[in-house]
Amino acid sequence: MRWLTSAAGAAQPSADLLASERRASVSSIIDRIETAIARGVLVQLHRSRIVSDMSWWNGYVHKVSPELVLLQPLSDRLDLDGYSILRIADISHFAVDYPRQEFHLHALAAKRICCRPPAPVDLSSMESALRSIEATYPLFVVHREIEDPEVCEVGRLKFSTSESYTLCTMSPEARWVDDPRHYLFSSITSSQASRGSTSTRSTRTHWRSSLGSLASRARAPAPINLNA
Repeated sequence: MRWLTSAAGAAQPSADLLASERRASVSSIIDRIETAIARGVLVQLHRSRIVSDMSWWNGYVHKVSPELVLLQPLSDRLDLDGYSILRIADISHFAVDYPRQEFHLHALAAKRICCRPPAPVDLSSMESALRSIEATYPLFVVHREIEDPEVCEVGRLKFSTSESYTLCTMSPEARWVDDPRHYLFSSITSSQASRGSTSTRSTRTHWRSSLGSLASRARAPAPINLNA
C-alpha cells in the first residue's frame, strides 16, 4: 500500500489507493442498483458533489451501465416525473430502504401511478444515451451542474462528435434558439426527458412546461453526427 507524506508529516493515501477505493465504491453502488432493478423497489440516492436541489433523488431504477443509470424519478408532487440519466461516479449514497419510502409508495398507490419501463436507452455513453432519448422523446433537459449549477438547457442535439456537442435549444416561449457554443459530453452531470409535463429542477430555470407541447409548436433542424 502506497502512502504519501505531507509537509506537516501526516501520512496521506496515494492517488493509486484513492482510485482503487473509488472503483470499489462504484462497483458496490452498481451492485446495489442491479439488486434494486431486480426487486423493482423505490430507491433513494444522493450525489454529494452536486450542490443543488438535484442532489437527492427518489425513484425507480430501470437500467445501469458502468457509467450511467436510468432513473424514473419521484417528483415533489409525488408522481413519476419522466426519466433521468445520472452518472454512477456522482452517486455517493444509494438505498433500497429509506425513512419516507412507505409514505411515497402509499401516495403513488392512492394516485394509481405505476412504474413503467421506458423506451430502450443506450447507456454505453452520454452521447449514445442522448441519441437514444432523441429517437423517442421530443426534447431533453441537460444539466452541467459542476460547471454551471444554476443553468440547464432544453432542446435537441444540433451536431456532435464523440467528445463534444452543440444544441438547438428551446426557450420558455417555445422558440428554437441556435446555440453556437460547444460543450463536452463529459461536462453533463444529468439529463431528463418526458412526454408530458416535467420540471427542469433548476435553481435558475423555474419555468415548467409540457415538453411534448413545446416540441409540437416548433420544428428543430435535423441533427448532424460527425461520427457518422
